[in-house]
Amino acid sequence: MFDLVQIEEQWGSASDDTYRMILGIFAEECAGLCSKALLMLADGRRDQLAHVAHGVRGAAANVGAFRLAECAGLLEAAATHDENALVVLVAEMEYAWDAVRTEIEAGGPMSHGD
Repeated sequence: MFDLVQIEEQWGSASDDTYRMILGIFAEECAGLCSKALLMLADGRRDQLAHVAHGVRGAAANVGAFRLAECAGLLEAAATHDENALVVLVAEMEYAWDAVRTEIEAGGPMSHGD
């Protein structure tokens, strides 16, 4: 779920204290954003759904959660153009978030040298 090469290039190591702090903040905020995405979808607020997806995409990319960032990017693009795909894309983003959250709860990504 995490791109260790990107993490090491950006942060130096997945065990870097600053990275671990950012990962914790990301976990808290992403849980809220994914919940918001479900609400925006249910309420038909597609512009706000795109905004939420944009936030998830950027935050996930920052911590190296590449699959989650990809899912959020697809959702962001579809939010204003393809209403039929939104249910599937929100579900895919939720699934990717669940996998990321599970890995974070298990101790998060580890550096190649850890």
